[in-house]
Amino acid sequence: MTDSVKALTDYIDVLEYVWMGVPFNVPMFEVYAQIPNPVAYKTVKFQQQNLQILQLGKYDVPLFEPLGLELEQMPAYAVVLADYQGSQFRLLARPADHINGVNRVARELMRGKSTFSPSNH
Repeated sequence: MTDSVKALTDYIDVLEYVWMGVPFNVPMFEVYAQIPNPVAYKTVKFQQQNLQILQLGKYDVPLFEPLGLELEQMPAYAVVLADYQGSQFRLLARPADHINGVNRVARELMRGKSTFSPSNH
């Protein structure tokens, strides 16, 4: 394997963001959009909590709070994540107080797991 191809497999670009003082990162290939000042167009009950729903074109996108808390107000940003499983496509959003940007990290140092899959990417 050439060095340039090896570099593509050894490193991954991740979006780093912070929510309520907790740093998160997600592989860039999962990021569908970054929305400043998101506005919920409706609220639904989900697992005994109010769940904000964003509307992106023809898609309803749930805004899931990753710490298990209920959103009391809309966040500064919504990080919309996409997943493809065969011909199936789904979106969900995560709140962020601020987005630090994109960073290239060694794959083995990637914190956490994929939003949609229990296995590390």
